[in-house]
Amino acid sequence: MKFHRYYRRKAFTLVELLVVVAIVGVLIGLLLPAIQAVRAAARRSSCMNHVRQLAIACLNFESAHMHFPPGITDDDTDHRSALHTGFVFLLPFMEQGNLATQIDLQQSWQSPANQFLQTVSVPLFECPDSPSVVSQNGGTIGQASDYAFSKGNDAFLTNQPPSGISGINSEIAFGEITDGASHTFLIGEAASDPNLPAEST
Repeated sequence: MKFHRYYRRKAFTLVELLVVVAIVGVLIGLLLPAIQAVRAAARRSSCMNHVRQLAIACLNFESAHMHFPPGITDDDTDHRSALHTGFVFLLPFMEQGNLATQIDLQQSWQSPANQFLQTVSVPLFECPDSPSVVSQNGGTIGQASDYAFSKGNDAFLTNQPPSGISGINSEIAFGEITDGASHTFLIGEAASDPNLPAEST
């Protein structure tokens, strides 16, 4: 006589599967904010590092030219179409010498000779937390910078007497910083995000 032994197959029940799925969902819900916070902190750290590198480039420029770079250069009082931003003069001091040699400093950044600049992306000028778009009225669509020089009371380019380190056509040397370099604002973040209120930049 043959005996047949039957084995019960082990498996998860539907209830057990639902419990496991619920636990996994809760764990993901708890971990996502932490991951997003870490990513945001990394982006903030990257932005601060960019400011630090730009400040070092400014110091190297000052060592080479005996003055800090101007905020903008211009040859008239209507600065909406100024010649160049001070960031152009920092390019040789931030490993962008090849790009700097292609720019015609005798012509405006809007001239045909310099229009290629509108398509050139310089990672050091962009903050990962910002979409890096030109949001100003009348701004030329192209590459934006999320950082700005300190122009003091002439931040809106109204031709007031300069009070910042990097004004219009300025050539401020270390010796002219009367408040002390460690107490003076040089360069900072000015995120080009149209959704941010003006005071946040």
